[in-house]
Amino acid sequence: MTIFLLEYEPKTGMIVSLTQYSEHERDAAMKQRLRLEKANALAGREREVALLEAVTESALRATHSRYFKSVKELADAASPGS
Repeated sequence: MTIFLLEYEPKTGMIVSLTQYSEHERDAAMKQRLRLEKANALAGREREVALLEAVTESALRATHSRYFKSVKELADAASPGS
């Protein structure tokens, strides 16, 4: 499994950063997640910071598509008849 550290800006629907870590780098990924959360809180930014696991980035994009689709794509997918 690959660990992905994702920083996401909900207001714009944009990924600020996406970093991959191996399973052996789990501690480093967790420490970086905490650093990002603290930096965002101190700066007053409302961003999501998440550690996610997937076999590949393609699999991550499929299972967590809300981070990778535009607002329009998400709205279209949620509308009846799509």
